[in-house]
Amino acid sequence: IPRRIDPSETITLNVAFIEGGSKLGTVPGEVTIQGGVRALSKESMSFMMDRIKDTVDGVSKILDLKNKVFLGDVYPPVINDKDLDVLVTDTAASLIGKENVIVQTKCPMTAEDFSHFSDRIPAYYLKIGVANDEKGIRFPLHNDLFDVDERCIETGVSVIAAAALSFLAD
Repeated sequence: IPRRIDPSETITLNVAFIEGGSKLGTVPGEVTIQGGVRALSKESMSFMMDRIKDTVDGVSKILDLKNKVFLGDVYPPVINDKDLDVLVTDTAASLIGKENVIVQTKCPMTAEDFSHFSDRIPAYYLKIGVANDEKGIRFPLHNDLFDVDERCIETGVSVIAAAALSFLAD
């Protein structure tokens, strides 16, 4: 994959579940593999989905296997609108200080229902910091120790509300 796409374009393939067979030494009649794919652009996502299907089809043909590839429930990439990015970033900097704002030109590997909105209309997915080292809240998403310092909710709501009012004023 790295030789077939722009190296700055991040793509992930996560195999999260494999099920097949129940006894050692016995070849199962069926194996199920499930996972997830994330990409930063629609083109890269489409490319990756095609490569998954091509790979399964190729291995199946070589080994004389039958396969079914189900590529459902794939979230499109979350792509922030450029104009809204400027608006929200400037609003956040004015409310909480520029030093507290991390500008993200791409929404890093976010897979959310929200992507269906941003696929149809200009949208902005704001990520807010939820950690608090003093309270021991410092573990990342998908970690069983993950927690949220709920004070971040006020910050997020304040930034989005101020950005919305600024947007409407223009």
